[in-house]
Amino acid sequence: MFCRLSLYLKLIRFDKPIGSVLLIWPCLWGIAHAYHTQNVSIKACIVYAILLSAGAIIMRSLGCIINDLADCDVDKKVERTRERPLACGTLTQTEALLCAAVLSMAGLAVFCTIPRQAQWFASLGGILLILYPFMKRITHYPQVVLGCAFNVGVLVGYSCLVNAIDATIAWLFLCGVCWTIAYDTIYAFQDIQDDKMVGVKSMAVRFENTPKMVVAICYGIGFVFLIGAKPIGMNHYIYILFSLWSLQVWKPRDPQSCNAVFKAHAIGSVFGIL
Repeated sequence: MFCRLSLYLKLIRFDKPIGSVLLIWPCLWGIAHAYHTQNVSIKACIVYAILLSAGAIIMRSLGCIINDLADCDVDKKVERTRERPLACGTLTQTEALLCAAVLSMAGLAVFCTIPRQAQWFASLGGILLILYPFMKRITHYPQVVLGCAFNVGVLVGYSCLVNAIDATIAWLFLCGVCWTIAYDTIYAFQDIQDDKMVGVKSMAVRFENTPKMVVAICYGIGFVFLIGAKPIGMNHYIYILFSLWSLQVWKPRDPQSCNAVFKAHAIGSVFGIL
């Protein structure tokens, strides 16, 4: 029994929480932005922070299952992913679908607790998370889809507390999209050789010869959007310093460096709540 449970936990990447943390951050950005600009109550902020964090963890887990179902044959050929439960056959697709059904019901329970305007954005985010795994087969820019999917949380968090979306929260959403594109491109470089071999597309494959330039551009555009979203302050300095640090220490040809710099974004993302 415990052996089977460990396989399900591995399926949803319970042992790799960075993805959940990175999905939670945009929700907290939206909540913090509402708190700073609309004078909403701290109690409401805390309640929705807890609810959306739970929802983000559930959606990330569900996204991992969808990704593994879509990429099962590919994962078998990639060094980093060949031991995933579906790829190595320790779990069946039926078992994965049952797990996805349970997670979907849990996600629906959270979904029903948030305001109607936030539900529209949450629905959009769910659709994008489902589409993302399939984008790797048709475009070199799946990171753009992932960036939009992850950062819908900015709009969800904000609209849980404020009825109308304004320009500043839209700029913060776009900043988050660029931020996610940057760190997921860094992440993608660790699999670049395997991806090229099996035909998986990514921005890492597309910009193999100019890795730091494309990531720097993403950081730079994101910073412009951040200026539009928030008054110049500590958040901007954190963003700049972290971006420069990432570009300095990141070694695109070293998978361990790619993974370490990617994980560091779970800390660097604090700029969005300041």
